[in-house]
Amino acid sequence: MTRSAIKHAALILAACLLLTGCIPVKNVEKAWKDAKADDALVGTWVDKNDGDGMVGFVQTDKGFLVTSGTSGLEGGCRSITTNGHKYIIIAKFRAAILGFDNVDDDTKDATLLRYTVEDDALTLYTYNQEKITAAVKDKKVPGKIDENDSASLNELDAQTIKWLGEIGGEKDGWDEQNYKRK
Repeated sequence: MTRSAIKHAALILAACLLLTGCIPVKNVEKAWKDAKADDALVGTWVDKNDGDGMVGFVQTDKGFLVTSGTSGLEGGCRSITTNGHKYIIIAKFRAAILGFDNVDDDTKDATLLRYTVEDDALTLYTYNQEKITAAVKDKKVPGKIDENDSASLNELDAQTIKWLGEIGGEKDGWDEQNYKRK
C-alpha cells in the first residue's frame, strides 16, 4: 500500500470515528432558532497531528456557518452554550437554508459536537456512544434507542441542554481531535 493510500485510509478512519462520537439529535428545530453562529470558528482548520485532516467554516448571510472538509461533517452550523460548554449543532443543509418549519421531520435531525476555540487552536470533542445510550436508558435525557443499541436524543429541549451542560464538565467519555488555524 502506498503512503498516499495509507494517509487516505487513515483520514477515512478518522472521519468514521469522529462521526460515531457525534451526539445525534432527532429534532433541533427549537434550539436552532436560539443558537448563533460562532465567528471564532470561521476559517480553515488542519489536524495538528498529521496536517492532512481538515475542517472549514464559512459564514453565510442566513445567520449560520457552513462546514465541510475531510472530517465528514457537512451542514449548516450554529452554536449553543450550556454551563460554560459550547456545542456545535450540525444540521442538514436543507433545514438550515429553507428553515426548519419548511422541511419534513426526517430533515430536522442533526449532530452535536462539543468544542473549544483558544487562540488559533480548535478542539472538537466527541462523546462515547455507550454513555449516550446509558443516559437514555437511565432516563437522564429523553431519547430513543435503535435496534443496534445506539441512542439518539429526541430534541434540544431544556432538559437535554441541561444534561449537555452537565456532561460537558466530565473528563470521562470524551475524545478530542485538535486542529490549528491554517
